Amino acid sequence: MTSITVIKCQAFLRTMLRTGTVDWLAKIAEVEIGALRGRTPNILYANTERFKAPEFAEMALPTPFAENDIASTGTPGYPPYPVSCESFAAPLRDSEPLVVFGPPEKWPPTFSTGEKRKFGLCVMPNAVELYQNPKAFAERLAAFKSFVGQRALLYAPGAATPANLAVLAYAGIDLLDDLQCILAARNGLELFHGGHAEAGGSSADILYASRLALHSELRHVRRQVEQGRLREYAEYKSKSDPRAVELLRHLDLRHYDAVERFVPVSGPEFRANAKSSLHRPDVERWRRRIAERYRRPVGADILLLLPCSARKPYSRSQSHRLFAEAVTNSGAAQCVHEVIVTSPLGVVPRELECTYPAKEYDIPVTGDWDRDEQAMVRGLLERLLKAGEYKAVVAHLGSERSHALDAVRGAAATAGHPTSREALRDLQTKLAGAAKSVNAKPSWGDRQRAEMESLATFQFGDVGKALLEGCKMKDRQGLLVVLKGEAQVASFSRARGLLSLTLAGGTILAAAGSYCVEIEDFRPKGNVFAVGVASADPCIRIGDDVAVVCKGEVRAVGVAQMDGVEMARSPEGEAVHVRHKIS
Repeated sequence: MTSITVIKCQAFLRTMLRTGTVDWLAKIAEVEIGALRGRTPNILYANTERFKAPEFAEMALPTPFAENDIASTGTPGYPPYPVSCESFAAPLRDSEPLVVFGPPEKWPPTFSTGEKRKFGLCVMPNAVELYQNPKAFAERLAAFKSFVGQRALLYAPGAATPANLAVLAYAGIDLLDDLQCILAARNGLELFHGGHAEAGGSSADILYASRLALHSELRHVRRQVEQGRLREYAEYKSKSDPRAVELLRHLDLRHYDAVERFVPVSGPEFRANAKSSLHRPDVERWRRRIAERYRRPVGADILLLLPCSARKPYSRSQSHRLFAEAVTNSGAAQCVHEVIVTSPLGVVPRELECTYPAKEYDIPVTGDWDRDEQAMVRGLLERLLKAGEYKAVVAHLGSERSHALDAVRGAAATAGHPTSREALRDLQTKLAGAAKSVNAKPSWGDRQRAEMESLATFQFGDVGKALLEGCKMKDRQGLLVVLKGEAQVASFSRARGLLSLTLAGGTILAAAGSYCVEIEDFRPKGNVFAVGVASADPCIRIGDDVAVVCKGEVRAVGVAQMDGVEMARSPEGEAVHVRHKIS
């Protein structure tokens, strides 16, 4: 049971989230907090007679607390910095705020269907003690995000250091402070990006150096948020603080559902250099969709397992061009289903190689797989084989084949390095032999439609099959157009890696009640905002194609800018970026 509750309190603020950049749980936004103005994430610096705020401080608080108060860990139900919530709140006082206190009798609070929730600044009490128990801290953060979403601001008093700031920002904390810098300076310790160390000089000089390191780290964090790469940076920085490592692991392994809904279905390139990359929410979502949604293309009866390549998408690499040539020369190309074995994604079917994150990840390649990676690949291959019912399996994996072949017993494995002439000839021969077990080869047109159907089920779930049923494909200037009769229902571009809906395609989704945003009775003239959303499919993620519906009528289709839960709860913000709308 989490110890968060949300109550009315006259001690805090009016917060306005205006514009900004969102990167998973973190966001850069212009805010007003009483008389203060600044951007998030940010540091609230103490500014008293004894502790003057540094010249680089963006948000300084003239907090009227006594010198001894600042060393306190706080009283129950109140932030530890400082002891007096009222004294800290004085510069921020305004009307109708929301503050996080605890413990509650029941969590989460219940709301009526369709009720919009507007939050301002929320405070996590006793955050500095909670951080000493990363499991409890992760539970608190997950519960907060699940309840208030992205629009509220979260302040965690006393928790920040230069070493853990990136992880705290990644976890969704918008406002932090310099309490740890002050306490460390009193003990002759200087905080820096990699931890802390004893320092000479006056406490004022040590405090200034620690604050400067905190400010420098804040600038790095903001830059990573703007580039959409804070997760990657948080993995790198977490190694500076054992508790930051624990916090990241608890969020990944125990609170996936609370974090994943804020993770878009597309994003920038990233490097999976750390073991923690194996459990990134976008990577874990990929594996779950492969296991739960994905179905192999109809007619692709021969499974061909291939190694990954450094270049993405794989088909543009030299090695995969050689593989493609061998597949074509085997005479079995129409019935071969190419699946790439890779970490951290596990397996990547060829028809999904342009879908995020298959096209965007990079990973060090040494040929060494640890036990977690091996188990992950084996599990996905076993599910793929069970659902696919292939008639033959060929493994062209070279030195990486041992752990994969444990899951694919009876597979015909090629010998030698995958790109060697001998191995390629062996591949061609084994595919030709496997083709003898296939009764009929699909036409290229049927195979292309089947691949798009597999993509559609990966993207939309079961309704994806209905979307592509009876369709034909046509190339138009590099765009693959999906036609049902004479009506275009969707299109596919390798650059985006997903199907883009038309109004006709939205009608198919609406008939199934899937990936739909129900709006009030109006006809969209531009983009759809959350204030006009009555309900939304909770499966919707940022970047998904959705149908905008009112009383069964599809009035627009577009790309989600919020997850489905956030659309239904939030009173503000863009919900759907409209691509097509009815006139």
